[in-house]
Amino acid sequence: MKKTALTLAFFLTLCSFTACGDTSSTDDASKSVSSSSTVESSEEETEAETTTAEESSEEETTEAEESEEETSADEAEESSDSDTAETSKSEQPAAENTDFTRGVVEDNVYTSEFAGLKFTAPDGWTFAKDDYILSMMNISLDVMGNNNEITKAMLDQVAIYDAVCLDQSTGRSIMIEYENLAKEVPDPDSFTTQDYLDAIDKQLSAISAISFSKKSEPETVTVAGQEFTRVVYTAEANGATIEQVYYVRREGKFMLGIIASSGTTTEDMTAYEKNFAPLS
Repeated sequence: MKKTALTLAFFLTLCSFTACGDTSSTDDASKSVSSSSTVESSEEETEAETTTAEESSEEETTEAEESEEETSADEAEESSDSDTAETSKSEQPAAENTDFTRGVVEDNVYTSEFAGLKFTAPDGWTFAKDDYILSMMNISLDVMGNNNEITKAMLDQVAIYDAVCLDQSTGRSIMIEYENLAKEVPDPDSFTTQDYLDAIDKQLSAISAISFSKKSEPETVTVAGQEFTRVVYTAEANGATIEQVYYVRREGKFMLGIIASSGTTTEDMTAYEKNFAPLS
């Protein structure tokens, strides 16, 4: 697997919120993280993807200089290399037979018909705007203002960030996101929550620059009237410690994740479970 949505969220939080909620640095950090979609357990795939990117760049440079016949030959060779580097799962439709819809934020309350829950922002917290969220996923801002186009662009992503709620003063945050399993695994229907958590553990343990530890083992909890698997992690880097509470459950062909991050505080982020409620 490539880096999961939750693993990316951990990076985003660590990179940006240690700077006390500087949203401009969050944009830069998220672009850097999202572009590093390497498979931690496979150096060969990483090298193949890099080679493909380099060949694509060279092809664009020489198209104006080479004949149409030579260009066609280059493109055929690149296509062959790309087929070797990328597995067939990357060619799968983003989310077939799904009724996925974006959540809506009104009066500082996030409501998701798809997930069947709502989240009320704590006092002093604010929801990120669409341009911020789209930048996290490297989606062009040309789709701004067109909800259908935004949803379409989101469904072409592996990691879908639906809502980000921030406390700018402390870096505390709550993210609501989805892992698009139809874009990530060959058989989404057989991929379990435990499989997903195992992938997160593996990816986090492979990062030498940051010291991760699991504060609590997975346990079943009820949030917004629904069962989630909850796991608490801590990350230490550059003298900063961040605690994140992960809530995970399956939602159709997606893995729904809620990530509560402590920012620069030592607050118990499980306290914000009360801010979630089922749809009436």
